[in-house]
Amino acid sequence: MGKKKLKITAAVLLVLSLCACGYSKRLGERAIVKMIYLDETRAGVQAGLVVFTCEPNADTSAVQETAKLYTAVGRNVEEALSNAERQQNKKAFYAQNELLLLGPGTLRGISPYLRFFTEENAARPNLSVFLTPYGIGELEECSETLSKIVYEAERMAADPRGQGSTGRIFELDTTGSAGVSGALPVYTFSKDESDYFGVKRLMLFHRGIPVGELEKEQMQLYLLLSGKSDRLEINTEIEGRPVSFGTQRLHLSHTAKTVAGVPQLEVNVTGKLDSTMIDGKPVGKEHARSASAQINRHLGETAQRLNDSAFSHGNDLFGSRRWMRLYDRARCDELEAQGAFYEKAKVTFRFSLLPA
Repeated sequence: MGKKKLKITAAVLLVLSLCACGYSKRLGERAIVKMIYLDETRAGVQAGLVVFTCEPNADTSAVQETAKLYTAVGRNVEEALSNAERQQNKKAFYAQNELLLLGPGTLRGISPYLRFFTEENAARPNLSVFLTPYGIGELEECSETLSKIVYEAERMAADPRGQGSTGRIFELDTTGSAGVSGALPVYTFSKDESDYFGVKRLMLFHRGIPVGELEKEQMQLYLLLSGKSDRLEINTEIEGRPVSFGTQRLHLSHTAKTVAGVPQLEVNVTGKLDSTMIDGKPVGKEHARSASAQINRHLGETAQRLNDSAFSHGNDLFGSRRWMRLYDRARCDELEAQGAFYEKAKVTFRFSLLPA
């Protein structure tokens, strides 16, 4: 019985060792695509594939990766990607690709680019989309930092509550004929590894057209109110005085009602402030309550302005319509049929943050 077990174990180990060698060899024959870049130029659609080629060592468990960029132009997205694949002699392997980078030319009409990936059978449902202000030439200049560009984008995409990683393709409505609405992070990077790599602003879209940018305080509020972040770290000015504060974990609640036939939604934000400073000095206990009242009023007004600038035009930044329909679907549908929902429905914001 012992000899039989020994033979089986030896056979399994032999099969595993052969599989490992075969797997390592197959990786060496493939170009692993980690990021797709697309832009719209006068020549057509510009595609770039950031590819990691694997070079197996004598030790088959160790694999060395080298990042390279392959570019090409085509009449459409499919042709441009196909032409870029042919710029190198290995088979493109897309299973690990979860990053899409869109250049400045795509802002003229971003919906077709996003729709291509949602309609493709091979598209990964958790694909993360970033905008970038850089054309293909500037991306080519970053040959020495390609690995870092990919690494930082993957890090942001892996943390849905991180800095600006809000561009999951499944969160964007790409099916309607009106075009994409929502927000996409703008990713900045450099050929110098010591420079900033990350997201400092969001681009707002409505029906496929960019309608504004959010940064600093507005960006943080957008991420909070859309459920993509649960903390704030704010440096701002309130009534002419510099104010900075952080928060502990915040909680959002939604209260919907219908008043005189008008759907209404109140968004409540509760939690605790942390490290509050005014005029560069920590706020003492005797002034903590009045300072928190100022901050709550300021945040509520800022959130209200942000929402009002978009909601009346049908750009529902924070998914308010869904909460109203859960409460009074019939009235919401009636107003939508009249084309009057976004004109009449009301959304208000209340911050009730307490001193720590």
